[in-house]
Amino acid sequence: MFSFLVRSANAKGKKVLILTHRIELITQAGGALQRVGLDPLKIEANKRGVDLTQNLHTAMIETITRRMRKKEYVDYLSSLDLIIIDECHMGNFDKFFSYISPKTVVLGFTATPHREGNQ
Repeated sequence: MFSFLVRSANAKGKKVLILTHRIELITQAGGALQRVGLDPLKIEANKRGVDLTQNLHTAMIETITRRMRKKEYVDYLSSLDLIIIDECHMGNFDKFFSYISPKTVVLGFTATPHREGNQ
C-alpha cells in the first residue's frame, strides 16, 4: 500500500523517507518500491556521503537517530514532505518526532494495531 503512496508523492517531486526498525524491512521495502518503478537510496550505518538532495530514501530509525547530531541530517528531516514509518507500533520511533517539520505528512503502517505492555 505505501509503495503506491510513495510512487504518487515521488511523481509530484515530493521528498520521501521510509523508516523501519529492522534491516530486513528495508530490503523488503526497497523490493516493493522497485516493483512500482522506484529505486530508493539507502541511508545505512556503514555508508557515508549519502546524497540527501535526492527525493527518496530508506533508513533504519537507529541510523537516522545517530546522525541527528549532524546539521545536514537535521536539515534533511526538516525538508521532507512525507515520512512513511513501517511497523509504527514500535516505540523506538518516538525519539524521532521532535526533528520533523510540522508541514511533513507522517504515515504509519503496521499489522499490529496497538503497542504491547505499558506503551
